[in-house]
Amino acid sequence: MKILVIGLGSIGQRHLQNLKKIYSKANFFALRFSNKNLIIKNAQVVKKYNIAKYYNIKILRSYKDAKKIKPNLVFICNPSCFHLRDAKFFSKLGSHIFIEKPLSGDNIQISKLKNIISKKKIHSMIGFQLRFHPIINFVKKVITNNKFGKIVRANINNLSYLPNFHPYENYSKSYAAQKKLGGGVLTTLIHEVDLIAYFFGLPKKIHVHKYNSKILRCNVDDNIFCFMSYIKNKNPFTVSLNLSFTHPKPKRDFSILFKDVFIQCDLIKNEIKIISNKNKKTIYYKKFLFNRNKLFLDEIKYFKSCINKNKANFLSVKNTMDTTFLYNRIST
Repeated sequence: MKILVIGLGSIGQRHLQNLKKIYSKANFFALRFSNKNLIIKNAQVVKKYNIAKYYNIKILRSYKDAKKIKPNLVFICNPSCFHLRDAKFFSKLGSHIFIEKPLSGDNIQISKLKNIISKKKIHSMIGFQLRFHPIINFVKKVITNNKFGKIVRANINNLSYLPNFHPYENYSKSYAAQKKLGGGVLTTLIHEVDLIAYFFGLPKKIHVHKYNSKILRCNVDDNIFCFMSYIKNKNPFTVSLNLSFTHPKPKRDFSILFKDVFIQCDLIKNEIKIISNKNKKTIYYKKFLFNRNKLFLDEIKYFKSCINKNKANFLSVKNTMDTTFLYNRIST
């Protein structure tokens, strides 16, 4: 088994650390063009050390060399502007591909990638690990089972402060702050876009307000607000999305108003609360205690199972097209 990781920044190293636990007997390679030797765990630098020696991997410096090893599995973790290009390159070789979010690009090019994957009979997966969160699973079942009546409205927020993302680097030089690398608040915080597509599908109408506040040293949109109109089974409802790079205090939550209850979910505290609309009392509350890295481990274990059993993947390129379409509608 040959596993290739493209890019060894924070997310690349997280995946590599987890892959070594799950594929303990595999041979590991990394395609990278940086000489930085920072060992990163949980978005924090733990030491400066030779990456190749620390992880016992072979470093490759060209796509030609990467092609020669014929990797069985490729994790694409470089800046998002290269994801589609690299996904097409390695899928043509017959490698299974894991694409760290997002898979950005126009719908035609992504459809071409989908066709290559189908033709080569390989497996793909987009890194939306939030779908493995117990709160997300709980709410998805509530929506699917129509347990609390029709949806009236929903609000989704991810308010963050970009300079705090990776304290060990100059945020203005990170991919998230640079348009040429595919950065921006929408691209970086796309998990919330995926949640909307996963929960509600595609809206009938969408209004977008996005801008660069000039508060940060970046040339991308650092704030976005979207208002979406839906009609499902003749039931109209609205969804709002609020994303920010400039919020001093992190906030990541969502709420859904149903006919019978109001659900509040805090993804920082990992808490869910359900309040009865009739008597205003809390009828359900739970706080989930788990290590965030478990979400990343679970997604790799799931992908491995899909490959080994040759079964459909609910996060494949094909099955996340609603997220891609919604992302493209917001970004244009």
